[in-house]
Amino acid sequence: MERLCNEISMIIGIIGYQGGSHLYATALKKIGENYKILKSKEDFTEDLTCIVMSGGESSVQMQYIKENHLYSKILQVIQNPTIKVVGTCAGMILLSSYKSNLFDGFGVLNIELKRNFYGSQIQSGFYKSKKNHDICFIRAPGITKINDNSIEVLDEFENMPILIRKNNIYATSFHPEIDKNDLFDLLKDILNF
Repeated sequence: MERLCNEISMIIGIIGYQGGSHLYATALKKIGENYKILKSKEDFTEDLTCIVMSGGESSVQMQYIKENHLYSKILQVIQNPTIKVVGTCAGMILLSSYKSNLFDGFGVLNIELKRNFYGSQIQSGFYKSKKNHDICFIRAPGITKINDNSIEVLDEFENMPILIRKNNIYATSFHPEIDKNDLFDLLKDILNF
């Protein structure tokens, strides 16, 4: 498949307000990828080839995004077809058409979700996906419906989509930045699609 992020010049920006941004930074460092934490408009430089919206609490993340006047900047980046976007767990909720009394998602993935679909914190852990990947769920959302024929399902768990793609945007219910064996093969695959 065509790689959107050039191996030599890839710089991955991690939205870094809350949640699993530090886990992504650790994983990217272990696999030798260049990254930086994004907290202000000035951090969104032209050398970004990828952005990550990590796990955590989606409503808190959206609150920080709005308080720091980043909503329109992030939406602009998400809509740029030359930049890969990876939304993990809460990041997937933020990218989706999810609506609540706390916030509305960015709406770039027309999917319906149920929060904490795969269980509470105590049920978090590793499972095997349909494609035999070790995947880690942490209070993970479930994709209950896909309302867009252009969204491709790349992997499933118990007949439910857990890894999807629409053009340059990838979203996961699980946490590819948490790996049982520290090999991060699935994270590498997502970055290299």
